[in-house]
Amino acid sequence: MSSKDIESIFDFKKAIEALKDAFVSYSKGEAMNPFRSTLKIDEENQFLFMPSYMKGIEKMSIKIVSYFSKNLRIGLPLIFGSVLLFDADLLATLEG
Repeated sequence: MSSKDIESIFDFKKAIEALKDAFVSYSKGEAMNPFRSTLKIDEENQFLFMPSYMKGIEKMSIKIVSYFSKNLRIGLPLIFGSVLLFDADLLATLEG
């Protein structure tokens, strides 16, 4: 799903409610969101990995972000991210 696809179905009010629910679940210990892991390629370039898990709905996700400084010089985004959402199987691949 691309960012344009997401924008076409995005509901701001529902997103705020979902964030509120997520923060409540996190404060109750129902969500796991460990610190992100960074794979530093060199002084300028890196990969970031941000996993999470939500009890009750039994869903897991990971956001993977790349930062490559030379991308701008060749017409690519400096930062690119993807989100993978899982239950027993992969549910969706979303642009992050």
